[in-house]
Amino acid sequence: MKKLLILTFCMLLISCSQYQDKTMFCKGSIALWSQKGVNQLNSEVIGMRIEKDKISLSGNGYQSVDELKVCKIGSIEFSKKDVIYFDSDGCSIEGKNTRSRKYGTYNYITKELNFTQQFDIGFFNQGTYQCKEEK
Repeated sequence: MKKLLILTFCMLLISCSQYQDKTMFCKGSIALWSQKGVNQLNSEVIGMRIEKDKISLSGNGYQSVDELKVCKIGSIEFSKKDVIYFDSDGCSIEGKNTRSRKYGTYNYITKELNFTQQFDIGFFNQGTYQCKEEK
């Protein structure tokens, strides 16, 4: 009986996540926007981990985020069953709109990751990546 209860509890914990946990390698480009103009970086690589409805991006000196909460499906128009939306300002249209912000989307069907970082000092960067699952 105890084993059945433990197994049921574990299954409930797993099923509480909206999105499947994944580790991906993503390749793409980053546009660095500053007061001097735009600088394009190609052939950039970033690692993406989705775990327990949190996203982490690492392995790139220009773009990263650590365990940023993924918005609930339907909480904002960008957050859908097949599209993860994450935003350091929150998951509503009335977000904080801070000058330093990290936000983006990942599409499970197209495997495309779009990520933007805004910085306090007047510049931002935008990355667009195609991802492949790590096996």
